[in-house]
Amino acid sequence: MVVGVPLSEGAWGGSRAWGLWWCGGGYGLVMRMSKEEWHQGWLHATPEWVDANMDDLVEEGYAPMGVGHPVTQEHVGYFGGVLPASVLHLWRRFGFEGFGQGRWWFTDPFRWAPVVDAWLEGTPVPFPSQRWWCLARNATGDMELWGEVSGPALTVDPVMGWVRPHAGRAARMSDPVMRERLGATTLASPRRRTWTTTTRVCWWPTGPSSTWGCWGLTRSTG
Repeated sequence: MVVGVPLSEGAWGGSRAWGLWWCGGGYGLVMRMSKEEWHQGWLHATPEWVDANMDDLVEEGYAPMGVGHPVTQEHVGYFGGVLPASVLHLWRRFGFEGFGQGRWWFTDPFRWAPVVDAWLEGTPVPFPSQRWWCLARNATGDMELWGEVSGPALTVDPVMGWVRPHAGRAARMSDPVMRERLGATTLASPRRRTWTTTTRVCWWPTGPSSTWGCWGLTRSTG
């Protein structure tokens, strides 16, 4: 039996052609768009286009784990004026959730703020002074940071001890449509590493992260 459960409206409101579907042994997220609808959605960075990108990711094996916590009014109140509507849209849909058995996470920026501050303290970056927030991370701890001025312009790689700037992304923040697109792709385009199932990941003290050590990749935590 297949049962459709409509989900709540997103940050922009309006109807959407997706829902949460129970089919036998689990839930699945379904989105249907024609090529023309997708193109128009891309041109305007619509909520439907944002959902379609996320649905593609789910179909690639990044199903939500159901272990996250919902976005709060505190998050909406603060970040509503800081982040693109596309980010809040996906937060409302999924919350701060893990995907693909822990290979990708939507992170709570408030909870990850001390980690971001520790990494960036004393680290020169080619952008104006601003507050940075962690919006997503992968299983090995790579963090995608969003600056309140520069957008998704920093990636932290704790395995290598690197902070990588992305000047091209920062330059696009003046375009409101590009800003919305980058908000969506920051969450729906996980950083992937290729490891064997027996590989152990080691975090060496090359940066100020307080989380380091070794563990098997089958042990992914939020």
